Amino acid sequence: MNVIAMRFGVSVDDIILVNNIANPNLLAEGTELIIPGLEGVSGRLVTLTVPLGQNLLSLSREHGVSIEKLAQLNRLTSPQEIYAGSNLIIPQESQDAALFPGFNLAANQTWLEAAVLADLNPWQLMEINRHGTSASLVSGQMLYQPGQNANAQFSAISPVITSISILPLPFIQGKTSVLRVETNQPVKLTARLFDQDYILFEQSPGEYLSLIGTPTLLDPGLVPFDLNGSLTEGSTFSYSQMILLDPGYYGQDPPLEVDPATLDPEAMKSEEEFVTSRTSTASAKRLWEGAFAYPIDEPCIRSWFGNRRSYNNGVYTSFHAGLDFGVCAQNLNIYAAAPGKVVFAGPLAVRGNSVIIDHGWGVYTGYWHLNQIAVAEGDVVDVRQVIGEVGATGRVTGPHLHFEVRVNGFAVDPLDWLETGYPQP
Repeated sequence: MNVIAMRFGVSVDDIILVNNIANPNLLAEGTELIIPGLEGVSGRLVTLTVPLGQNLLSLSREHGVSIEKLAQLNRLTSPQEIYAGSNLIIPQESQDAALFPGFNLAANQTWLEAAVLADLNPWQLMEINRHGTSASLVSGQMLYQPGQNANAQFSAISPVITSISILPLPFIQGKTSVLRVETNQPVKLTARLFDQDYILFEQSPGEYLSLIGTPTLLDPGLVPFDLNGSLTEGSTFSYSQMILLDPGYYGQDPPLEVDPATLDPEAMKSEEEFVTSRTSTASAKRLWEGAFAYPIDEPCIRSWFGNRRSYNNGVYTSFHAGLDFGVCAQNLNIYAAAPGKVVFAGPLAVRGNSVIIDHGWGVYTGYWHLNQIAVAEGDVVDVRQVIGEVGATGRVTGPHLHFEVRVNGFAVDPLDWLETGYPQP
């Protein structure tokens, strides 16, 4: 109740009074409340997660709500407070008042010509799209119109783009997101996020995707996103937006006692650079379908992804970059979680005997601390093919398999990949 009151700038007592609430502690999730004191606002209010490619102006047009009313409801002081992944309160209008994507303006098209296409007079079209003067019309701009064109698709980024999304939003530390762009003609697309570049691969004609691994130790807040496109005839476009990153809320493992030699900073840095070099290429062919398979029989998880770790009574400065599976099965077999190509198979100081498999599109799996390795670099493996045996080599406290998933350079929660078929439809 306090959060709701703060969100709308009203008192808890006023909400209780106007809603005739006997016991606010018994308020159930999903209960609709009357919010007092919102002058000029009526109807049902809903919460919208701002999608990629939208801003305050486009949201105002789409929902038929003035920028001033959106600012009032959300207590905004600047349009820059709207970013992908943030929550925005929207008055839910009747379907009769809804607006829908209309059309892209051709080069040098006038308000009069645009109005004829929309079957409106120019002043109506300007009012619907929140334009004060005809001078604000820009070539290539997308305009909304009333509901007769409900099936139209377009993006405010470029006439070429019919849809753009990152899901889920907001980003969460250590999780995987899917960047999807749909276009009406062939285009070469790249994105920049977390200080690195991403290639968008063509999943089907006009559908481009990239998988995004979110850094686990990056501070929550706003992160910049940039999209760049080039068309076959040579023209280009670009788009930038801030995206919200939320915390992952990971716990702590108990303090661990390990061989001090495996904690040498230089050795750890050198090994991480080596592993990064083997997992930094995003090959164009996706080799897997659906969810990954568990890499051992009868899996029992001993340590979860993201947990902060302390070694030999040190501070909790590192995190667990994978899942630890204990020895719970009748055999010690380790299996490839998905089809792919082995890009490394050999000993490492910290990770022990290790195997790294490339699955395409910048997705890799790592298998650490093996007793024996059953594959060699360059081998092409199938899902559930035996690649080694559980062991206790490298920095360990006992026999186990550390299973890791890296997506475009960042370790992400493997459990998501074992339970979810990326990329989701």
